[in-house]
Amino acid sequence: MVVTYSVHAEQKLLMRKVRREDVERVITNPSEVYEDTEHNASVAIGSVDGKALVVIYQSVGNAKKVITVYHTLKIEKLVSSKTERGAWRRIQ
Repeated sequence: MVVTYSVHAEQKLLMRKVRREDVERVITNPSEVYEDTEHNASVAIGSVDGKALVVIYQSVGNAKKVITVYHTLKIEKLVSSKTERGAWRRIQ
C-alpha cells in the first residue's frame, strides 16, 4: 500500500511530533474505522504511546492520501460527538 501526505498532513506530522510509521500502522491495522460523511474521507483510530491517534485519509486508487493526523486522550468524547451529529459513521 502506498501512503501519501497532503501539505497540511506533513505540517501536522512535524507540529504534533507524529511518526509516519505510526500513521501507516494505524491505517493498516486500526482499532476502529469510521466514514467521515462530511468530508468524503475515512477515519482510522489506533493507539500510540497510550494515546489515541486519529488519521483522516482518502483512498485514491490503491493509495491512501493522509489529510490530517492528531492525538487525543478523549477519544470516546470525540467519537460520540462525531457520530451523534452524523459526521462519522462506524464501518469497522
